[in-house]
Amino acid sequence: MNRPVVAIAVAIVIVVSVIGLNFFVPIGRFAPVDNVSGVLATVTGALPDPSVYSYFPTGYVTPSLWGLRSADGTTEMTVYQDGSVDFISNLKNVDVGGSIVGYPHVGFNATQYFPIKISELTTLTAYASFDFYRISPALLSVDFSYDFNIQSSPSLHKGVLYEVMIWEFWNAAYPVARLVGVVHIPASINGVEKEVTWLVFEAKYNDQSYPTVIFAPLNFNARSMSWEISIPEFVNSLQKVLKQNLSNDYIPELDVGSEFGTALFPNEICDWTLSYWYEIGNSRYNLLGQVSK
Repeated sequence: MNRPVVAIAVAIVIVVSVIGLNFFVPIGRFAPVDNVSGVLATVTGALPDPSVYSYFPTGYVTPSLWGLRSADGTTEMTVYQDGSVDFISNLKNVDVGGSIVGYPHVGFNATQYFPIKISELTTLTAYASFDFYRISPALLSVDFSYDFNIQSSPSLHKGVLYEVMIWEFWNAAYPVARLVGVVHIPASINGVEKEVTWLVFEAKYNDQSYPTVIFAPLNFNARSMSWEISIPEFVNSLQKVLKQNLSNDYIPELDVGSEFGTALFPNEICDWTLSYWYEIGNSRYNLLGQVSK
């Protein structure tokens, strides 16, 4: 992709060793770099180290390789001057401790609007334009999704009642969960308003004490597309499907990214690019702060 040339990039480098393998993990740098097209920050890692984050005015990016036990190679997330994000991975000899390698994502939690009390959630529009330009092998499990917790506490990761995922693309993947409902929620897809049928799944996974609810679109799925969705409509549908009143609960953070990987393949590549924003009230944001409409 063509980007304007700037001379800023990132990186403090630490070395981590697991099962005899060394990985260089840049977690945040500000140093001159010549001939880099629009690169503002880079985060690289091959281990599920919670310190592998790069922070911005409204949130952060992280490879979040929580399921990776060991591997050769790295993953890399790059943030550009316009706030867009690229993710590349090239992992060999993959040993997955969980069901996936991880969930590289952008997290929003640092504006005046988060945490959001659900009774006050009148507008929250999320836009994502993504392109999965390389997936290998072809049957590698991948999804692209929004993810947020509904909590009794406004504090991050405290009092979690539900994890909610909104899938917008999946490849060789299907929710490992039971179907609990079918709902109709409109979305703008590639700039065109569509009526979308969503399958609603619920699961209780062994590594967490709360259930996960997944909305998966029945009739739209492509590796390159854009979606614009209304988060309050999904929360309202969730309350109806679960027959629960969540109005006194909170959404402390909104994440967008891609689960990928499986224990089936030793070598796994998943590369994508993402442009995004979210809009609440009359303000629109990306990682770098408020942006024009």
